[in-house]
Amino acid sequence: MPITLVEVLDTAIKIGLGSLIAAVSGYFVLKKTHSNERHKEKINRYYISQGERKCKYIEFIAQSQIITQKYIYSSCNCQEDDYINYLTIFSEVQIISDNQMRVAAYKVYSAVNEYIVFNSSNDYELTLKMRKGVNDAVGEFFAFAQVDVSKEFKSEESEQCKYIVNINNKIRKITKHFTGPASSAGK
Repeated sequence: MPITLVEVLDTAIKIGLGSLIAAVSGYFVLKKTHSNERHKEKINRYYISQGERKCKYIEFIAQSQIITQKYIYSSCNCQEDDYINYLTIFSEVQIISDNQMRVAAYKVYSAVNEYIVFNSSNDYELTLKMRKGVNDAVGEFFAFAQVDVSKEFKSEESEQCKYIVNINNKIRKITKHFTGPASSAGK
């Protein structure tokens, strides 16, 4: 039985369409895989950043407590290395934090400054009041820091769901377009 031109063309079209469908689906799979890799990288960066913030918060609180204890009976002249180190860690916290943490860090910084600069007076009640201000600001900072460093990563799930639905719809359209004529030609 000789092979006719129609059979050869039919086979060629089927092979070509099969290859096209494989290429299109391969493209979408590759694109999705790349998207998943970017998402994993974003999650990884989030948790690394969160760990760095946690270390800075701990260092800032520790420096706040140390400098407050150091100047319990005297005032600071703000030119010493410990104070300059304190300013450095405060600035780092200001840079890496969100607005809520910046405000809380500034309250701690302000209360510590007030305490270490004006603590030279012999007014016991004033010293207690200023120390309470430091403790309150530190407590508030601790509360905000705990919330900040224990947040779970929130992905853009709704965006991803829209993307997946969009891809599925495109694949259906392409499949209908290519399988429609081929299935009717076979009848």
